Amino acid sequence: MARLLLEHGADVNAANTATATPLHHAMRRYDLELMDVLLAHGVDVNQRNRFGDTPLHQAARLALLPIMWQKLLEHGADLTAEDRGGQTPMELIPNNVLRASVAEVVASMTKKEKEG
Repeated sequence: MARLLLEHGADVNAANTATATPLHHAMRRYDLELMDVLLAHGVDVNQRNRFGDTPLHQAARLALLPIMWQKLLEHGADLTAEDRGGQTPMELIPNNVLRASVAEVVASMTKKEKEG
């Protein structure tokens, strides 16, 4: 449905009354397919909701899979963005296992960028 709406001109960054975007909804639903559709249509990966959260903040709070982090980062998500409480996504990760996995993703991407 999202793909059809986007193909007919729907705003990929349209927010609801809580200023949550379709990407915020995809994150909450753990919906990798919707996330891919939105990313392919140029969604703003750093748009904030009413709590000041970017999709990466949601990825942290919801302990989402590292692949979701990777996709957001590959599309320009800001790992240093602070929420209203002044915390970055990495600071919000609830457990050490996920923190280590995300750190590996970040290190791998940094290495690829340096190698060109």
